[in-house]
Amino acid sequence: MVRPFPIRTCFAIRTALAALAVRLVATVGIAFGQAARDDAFLEGLRARRLHALAASLCDERLAPSSISGPQRAKWTSELIRVHAERAMFAAAAERPLWWERAHQTAARYAERPDAVPDAVLVPAQDAIAFLAEGRVAREEAEVARDAPDPRVADALTAIRAAVRAFEELETRLEKEIPTAPATRSDGGLVRDDLFALRNQLRIHRAEALRNRALCYRDGEDRIAALTAALEPLADALGQLPPDDPLAWRIRIEQSICRRLLGDIPEARRVQAAWSDADVPVQLRADLLAEQMRLALAERDLDRAKALADPEPPPGRWPDLDLARLEVLVRLWQPDPAGGPDASPRGGPERDRAIESMKAIERRHGAYWGRRAEQLVLRSAGEGRSVADVEILRRRADDLYLRNQWAESLAAYDAAAAAAAKAGAADDAFLCRSRGARLAEKTGNLDDALRRWRELALAMRSHAQAPSAHFESITLAVRLARTDPARIGAYRELLDEHLAQWPRGGESDRVRVWLANLRTHEKEWDAALARYGEVSVESAMFTEAVAGAARAWAGKLADAGQDAAPADVDAMLAFWQAWQAGSETPVPVDLAVARLLLDFAPRRVQESEARLRRVLESVPAEDPRVAEARSLLVIALALQPERHADAVEAARAARVANRSFAKRFALLRDLEAHAARLPPAGQRSLAVLQLESIDTLRGEATDAADQRELDRLRAVALRRAERGSEALDAYARLAAEFPSDASIQLEYARVIESEADRVGWPASLERWRHVARFTRPRSDAWYESKCGVARALVELGQKDEAAKVLRHVLLTQPPDRGTQWDRAVRSLLDSIPAEEKR
Repeated sequence: MVRPFPIRTCFAIRTALAALAVRLVATVGIAFGQAARDDAFLEGLRARRLHALAASLCDERLAPSSISGPQRAKWTSELIRVHAERAMFAAAAERPLWWERAHQTAARYAERPDAVPDAVLVPAQDAIAFLAEGRVAREEAEVARDAPDPRVADALTAIRAAVRAFEELETRLEKEIPTAPATRSDGGLVRDDLFALRNQLRIHRAEALRNRALCYRDGEDRIAALTAALEPLADALGQLPPDDPLAWRIRIEQSICRRLLGDIPEARRVQAAWSDADVPVQLRADLLAEQMRLALAERDLDRAKALADPEPPPGRWPDLDLARLEVLVRLWQPDPAGGPDASPRGGPERDRAIESMKAIERRHGAYWGRRAEQLVLRSAGEGRSVADVEILRRRADDLYLRNQWAESLAAYDAAAAAAAKAGAADDAFLCRSRGARLAEKTGNLDDALRRWRELALAMRSHAQAPSAHFESITLAVRLARTDPARIGAYRELLDEHLAQWPRGGESDRVRVWLANLRTHEKEWDAALARYGEVSVESAMFTEAVAGAARAWAGKLADAGQDAAPADVDAMLAFWQAWQAGSETPVPVDLAVARLLLDFAPRRVQESEARLRRVLESVPAEDPRVAEARSLLVIALALQPERHADAVEAARAARVANRSFAKRFALLRDLEAHAARLPPAGQRSLAVLQLESIDTLRGEATDAADQRELDRLRAVALRRAERGSEALDAYARLAAEFPSDASIQLEYARVIESEADRVGWPASLERWRHVARFTRPRSDAWYESKCGVARALVELGQKDEAAKVLRHVLLTQPPDRGTQWDRAVRSLLDSIPAEEKR
């Protein structure tokens, strides 16, 4: 007669990890004294989910080098079990770590297995860990049942590993059982234990096959896996006496498989073969749970409710509590026989189900709490009422507040799908938008962009659809900043937005962004067309005007420093058409005034008139007044007869404007326009610049600003015809910033202009210095080569000058017809033929 399998072992199979049975086999006959106390302590730590302490206890027991083979196998399997349970109760992001710890523990043991029968416990526990890993992934994938879920593939991988391991272990036990000891001598496993373990592994293999079946939709694969699961159950049952507790466990498993196959009569026959009184006490909760599920499969809600209503048997029965929750959930859903128009039953059952879900987590911990949540989420997702949607959304919000990002995102997706099914457009939009925002928060910008765009296009008539699409555009901007190859996708989104929502919302902002992009790509006309679509009343009008001014500046610059009258007339016509006959807005006057100053200095009076109109119409405290005053100084300086007015206006602007940045900008603007003035005007303006520079140098805190002020001072000294001071200023700058190309180039120019005083050798040396560190074929390089040639000519070395110029034309020729091509050839032609060798 086979020794009856320990009662506690049979009950343990239905625990969270389905692994206690293997542990208890290892301790049959040895659980006394210190071993018994260790077992009790470990069990207490596990029950309280103090997994870190439980793992420490296992490591401590495994540490002594004198540990026996059976004890090493026992505590290694316990450590695997602790890591696997920790994975089950952990958040999704942490689970892979603990699954891996469990499998690594088994792998390390396999490198030095103990030659004792107990050694089989370690790979058995590892196989059960694979089964648990697959089951957890499958259960969570069921929440997203309306769409493929990558966790299904993960589940199948782990479950297949478990099935292979169980098959290998059963084959191994078939060989070891005949040679195992019949009586217990060292506290290890004996023949009867291994026989019982083999049957238990068959049950685990059946469970693994059943879980594999549940990974498939209804079809041949599902039927084949469930049918295969019945085979090891029949094999094990045929080797057990009818009253063995493990036999009862097998019968319940057979009922589960028959129910899942849709063979309700056979499942009912299996259950009817015994009376409840025959079932061992520790299995009655499992039987009751299966009876409830069978009643639900038969759509006998009255019987399911009658079974669920009484208080459960004393003790902790997580699977029974889950089955009772399944009944409550089914009671709130519409009657399946009522067709698509059936209304939800709702009411108290829904409230009881939600309370039951919370109670399961409080009573049984995070793993069972998650299973309860998944059940409610899945069932609510199948519902067709707004109340179901609210349950899903609130659960997603709760997961978000717990920082469980992956679970929250899946819950938002499920809530959105349920809302769409219920016809609740606003709820669907809200859930999908929260999912997109969560994807963005967790750093998955590509997924967030996709979610926002798909939401907007799928619900384009929703009031918030344009805003959702605009969110995808802002993400495209962030992605394009780090990857220029994405600019094309950004442009497509901008065009798509205007095609779908041409007015309202963020459409004008999108127009400006698209026009800015066209400006950056120098597509001037396309940019101006988009800017011109922004209405004067739009909040984006000022930004659009600034962008249009940049586009016109680029377009006119392409035409040359002084634009042709026709181009200027076209520019003015653009602004006139944009304001559509209304009073000229201040931003337009400022933009046109600057463009006229930069590209049509002959129309400076028109620029001045616009600036004075701005100053008359805008309050003194308006920040645009400072810009208008600065531009007015330039407009007056460009008129030879108005130099005195320009100096007075500049001093007034400096007094009125306290901003360092704006006064610095005015200084730069003056420098940019100084070259257009006659010599007298340049001298007057230089004096004004020097006054401003002396004030600003005391306020500059940034090294770059200080360097630029020193450079501008040197330029102003030169224009003021203070040659010696200018030369000294450039010399200091050139020594302090030897790698600054612009400073070195300007210094070379100044030395050449003062060559009669400082000598042409100094000019030759400086131009050679510039040529050495500037890039060949650059403007600075060609200028330096011409400077070298001029200095050589003045020093009487005309043949050397000719050699330099010919070498340029032979080795690094400028493009034909360009400024430097003309300059090099003209300089070479100026050297008499007899001086060239």
